[in-house]
Amino acid sequence: MPLSGSVIETGVDKLVRLVNVKGKISSSDAAKELGVSSTVVMEWADFLEEEGILKVEYKFTKPFLVAR
Repeated sequence: MPLSGSVIETGVDKLVRLVNVKGKISSSDAAKELGVSSTVVMEWADFLEEEGILKVEYKFTKPFLVAR
């Protein structure tokens, strides 16, 4: 029996919340905080950037996720 008002939060939801709280975070730091690989974070970030939810910026070769 489902709990009323319960919310399931996905890894993508957690990533969006993390970026919004931090304002800007490197993909590697986000991966560490979420317990997933940098590859997974970048796959999520690419999708979220296409949807206009966050922005990916590169400083040298290091990707940063930036809140919109």
